[in-house]
Amino acid sequence: MKKRMKIHIPLLMIITMLASLLVPGTAHAADAEWRMMHGEQDALVLGTITEETEDGFRVEVVEALWCKQDAVKGRMLPLEDVPGEMIVSIRTEYQYSYHGKTIPEVGDHIFISVDKKGDVWEQGWLVMEGSCADSATVEFATPENMSNSEYAWQLFVNSGGEKTNFAYEGEDILYSDGEIVFEADKHREEFVEQESSAHEETISEMVIEEDGRGELVEEETEIGEVAEIPIMETDSATTAIIGGADGPTSVFIAGKLGSGVRTAGLIVGVLVVAGLIAGGIILGKKLNRKDK
Repeated sequence: MKKRMKIHIPLLMIITMLASLLVPGTAHAADAEWRMMHGEQDALVLGTITEETEDGFRVEVVEALWCKQDAVKGRMLPLEDVPGEMIVSIRTEYQYSYHGKTIPEVGDHIFISVDKKGDVWEQGWLVMEGSCADSATVEFATPENMSNSEYAWQLFVNSGGEKTNFAYEGEDILYSDGEIVFEADKHREEFVEQESSAHEETISEMVIEEDGRGELVEEETEIGEVAEIPIMETDSATTAIIGGADGPTSVFIAGKLGSGVRTAGLIVGVLVVAGLIAGGIILGKKLNRKDK
């Protein structure tokens, strides 16, 4: 029995080793992120997709980032060796996306790890879609949808690759150099407060603009004073409220000059003249009768 056990142990070890060689290795997201942040690629590129080609996407490189590299595995090219434009073969969906996208398309602003393979650059670790192609301000999720992973990448890129020491607690809390730099709930509350404040300012500006839309005109009041008054224009007439400090307040409506107003004025004028003529005739007849 002991001899059989001695034979079986080496046999099981050999089978285990062969099985481990046949099973493909899997790089978890956290591993990929750590390796990408520590230089395990030829270049880190922030740019804009300008065209889709047979070999991949044409990317206009806005900026190539440097980062603190691992002493053994770091292999990034000097920044001056990264071209201003490259064809990139993207093999995965977006890991993170500011606009909620999954598939890259023309016009997207991307941040990607790349390795040079001849004339084509291949995706190294991750690719993500950002809010813009400015490393100082780019974000990889909207504030209301931000998790600690997106915020870590935002800090990494915003710092130009300087901030790389992150620790995660669930999806809500992010530590950088041992200090909490992101809490999801607080981040969303701050966003809601900023949106509310911006909304109130917008309403205030609209009220000021509406209130200041009138013009100042001069009009004689009922007690003979001249006052500057605001007027409010509508489609049919101009309305103004006038009045002196000690006099009554009156409202007048001055119609806009137009064909309708001119026609109405002519009709009124004709009726007034006709009325005066008729009144004169009647009065003349009465005076004649009295004379007789």
